Amino acid sequence: MDDQRTLVERYENTSAALKPTDFWALHENLIISHDAVMRIAAFEKIHFQPPVVYGDKNAVAILVVGEKTDDGGNVLNCMWSFGEASPDNCKNAYLWAMAEKRAKDRVTLMLIGAYEYGVYSDVEADEFKAGAKDIAPSAPTPDWVTADDGGDNWRDESAFKGGKNAGISWRNLESGTVVWAMENHKSERVKVIAQRELEARELDQTVEVEKHSG
Repeated sequence: MDDQRTLVERYENTSAALKPTDFWALHENLIISHDAVMRIAAFEKIHFQPPVVYGDKNAVAILVVGEKTDDGGNVLNCMWSFGEASPDNCKNAYLWAMAEKRAKDRVTLMLIGAYEYGVYSDVEADEFKAGAKDIAPSAPTPDWVTADDGGDNWRDESAFKGGKNAGISWRNLESGTVVWAMENHKSERVKVIAQRELEARELDQTVEVEKHSG
C-alpha cells in the first residue's frame, strides 16, 4: 500500500530508518518490529510516563501514557493505551515485559498515525512475528517493492555470522547457503534476512532481463 510505503520512507536517512528486517507484510497489513518502533519513539521525541500496572502472575495489563514533544520539551500530542499479556494471548513467559512492550508500541503507533495505514507492531500478537505459521514461507515482500527498485532497496547489507561463511556479506553468499539459512537457521531474524536476500536476487535478475530486452 502506498500509505505504508510513505510511512517507511518518512524515516529514511534518520536515526529511525527502517532496515529490511524491521518490517514485513502480513495480509494487507505491515508489521514493524518492537526495536524499530522504539527507535521511532526516540526520533519523534515520544516520552512515556510511569506506567499504571494491573494484574498478577497469571495476567497483566499495563496502562502507558505517551507524550510527543518538540525540541523544547513542549507537549504536542498525548495518547494512552493498555498493553495486556496472559497465557491466552502470549507465548512469552515474561508477561510483564510483554505487556509493557505492547502498551508502548501502541502509544507510539497512535502518536505517529500508523494504525490508519494498517501498520502494527510485531509484539501486539504472536501471529505478527516473522516466521509465524501463517506467514509463508517467511516474510512476503510488500506490493510496493517493485523490480524497478532493484534488489538493493530490499537486501540486508550486514555480514553473515557463524561458521565458515562468517564475515561474508549476504549479497556475496552462495545461493545454497542463503537457502539453507532461510529454511534451517535457528534465528527467525536470520531466516527473514535470508528470505529478503533471495527476493533481492530475484529482483536483480528481473531488472537485468528488462535491461537486455529493452
